[in-house]
Amino acid sequence: MGVGRSRAVAACDAIPEDGTNQLRTAQLAKFARSAADYESSAQAYGTFLRVQKNPQAYRAHFGIGWSLENRKKFDEAALPYRR
Repeated sequence: MGVGRSRAVAACDAIPEDGTNQLRTAQLAKFARSAADYESSAQAYGTFLRVQKNPQAYRAHFGIGWSLENRKKFDEAALPYRR
């Protein structure tokens, strides 16, 4: 695991489950994605969606689909892309 990726994992592990900081959660999801840590990215996007209805939700759905696609989970990726 590269330095950027391990930092992404640690950062995503620190996301508050109650989603008290939506902006931070979205930024961590993007950071994990850029570090090719697709599992942590999908987790962060999922937290973002679970906590609050947000007009930017479509971006999180796309991020989840993209993360699944990059882990070769093509069938699972189809659903978030459709939302």
